[in-house]
This record gives sequence, structure tokens and C-alpha cells, in this order.
Amino acid sequence: MTGPSRLPGQAGADLSFMIDDFARVPGVRHVVLLSMDGLAMLWSSGLERDSAERLAALTCTALGTGRALAKEVGERDGRGGQLICQFPSGGHFVVGAVGVTAGIGVAVEPGAPLPGVVNELQRLIGAVGARLAPSPLMAGGGIA
Repeated sequence: MTGPSRLPGQAGADLSFMIDDFARVPGVRHVVLLSMDGLAMLWSSGLERDSAERLAALTCTALGTGRALAKEVGERDGRGGQLICQFPSGGHFVVGAVGVTAGIGVAVEPGAPLPGVVNELQRLIGAVGARLAPSPLMAGGGIA
């Protein structure tokens, strides 16, 4: 079960289910879904709230670095895509942007099948992004 959700109603329940499901991918240690201001919205079980908050803040920083790097290499929209950090132990940390509204950070066990984790993360990002996208009414649109 994921940590407490900061998302209301059905959206929070759907995303909680998705985070729990992704956390069962072989080699995934921890997952945190965060807002673009660095607040943890959901996280995988086994991750304490304080750790989730720190991981969210660090992931937010990595996403900002990714956006800056994207601009330097010519990405027109300035989105960072994914960043992968590899550590001497063989573990990885993968950061992904979920549109412009959120991000996901994933701690990966040493020796884990990284291509499989990244492939599943891309699926998760697509599914989460679809649920976090603001409706036209929330985005300032109106009914004509």
C-alpha cells in the first residue's frame, strides 16, 4: 500500500493503485510521485513519510536540472524527459517528468533489470499524466 495520498477522491485511489503496482516491478525499491514544487503526493510502502519528502525534494531538483540540460542540448519545450543516476553499488535512481504538473522518482536495486524498470516507468508516466491533466474547466476553460 502506498503512503497517504495528497490527492482527492478517485484520482488519489487510482494513482495509489498504479504506484503500488509499479512498486512490484522487479528491482524497484522505492517510488515517489511529487508535485512540481517538490511535495510528495504518493509513495510506495516501506518508505517513511520523512524519506518520501526528502526523495521528492531531491527528485524535484533533478527534474529542474534535467529541464536546464534539455534546453542546452536543443530541446525546444525544455522538458527534461528522464534522468538516470548510477551509483557505485550498482543501484540507480531514475527521474521522470509527468507533463508539467508532476514528477516521479524511482530508487532501483543494484543489479536490477534497468531497461525493464525504465520501460514500465514510461507506461506509468503516461497513465499518471492522463489522470493528472487538468480538465478544461480547471484549466480556465469554460462552457461556451
